[in-house]
Amino acid sequence: MKACQTAPRFRSTVRNLFDSILPRSTDTNSGGGHTLAPLLEQYGFDPAQHQQIQAGLKSGCLGLAQNRQPSSTSIEDVLPEDVFDATHRFPAGIAMLE
Repeated sequence: MKACQTAPRFRSTVRNLFDSILPRSTDTNSGGGHTLAPLLEQYGFDPAQHQQIQAGLKSGCLGLAQNRQPSSTSIEDVLPEDVFDATHRFPAGIAMLE
């Protein structure tokens, strides 16, 4: 970081990095023609679900601490009798998946 402050050839490095990540709009009045609401709608943002998740995070119902198995959980390797091989029994279904 010091090099970009002291060495002339690195002065624009940080600005160029941020411009490549967050490009500046050429039209300062319209924000480049993009507003947040249409972008959120275009990419399937669900405001109700967002509020539920946000409330869960704030209340402590959601989070890394809740993303754990109880210490009493037993984790074992899968045994051959636990697996059902449907590749020979349902060849039409397998062909559809391929």
